[in-house]
Amino acid sequence: MTTPQLHYIVRCYNDDGLYGKCSEAGYFDKLCNAFQQLIQMTPGAKCSETLAIDAANGVGAQKLVDLRRELPDILPFQVFNDGTRGHLNEKVFSICF
Repeated sequence: MTTPQLHYIVRCYNDDGLYGKCSEAGYFDKLCNAFQQLIQMTPGAKCSETLAIDAANGVGAQKLVDLRRELPDILPFQVFNDGTRGHLNEKVFSICF
C-alpha cells in the first residue's frame, strides 16, 4: 500500500466511512471518480498524449498498473522503472530549482 492510500484508509476508518469506503478499492474509486469529474468539467479535454511515469522501482509502480485498469480510455500512460528489475530510485533523474 502506498502512503497516500494509507492516509485515505486512516481517514475513512476515523470517520466511520463518511469520507469513503475504507479499502484500497475505495481509494481507487474516489481518486478515479474525482479525475473523471475534473475531465468532464473541462470542455473538449482529452488526454491524447501518453504520459510517461518513472515509478523509481517503488511500491507505487504496481498501484499504477491497477490505476490504468480503472482509467483505460481517459488517461493513457506508460510506467518505466516498474520494479520488475533494478533497485529503488536507480538512475532516477530529478531537477532541483
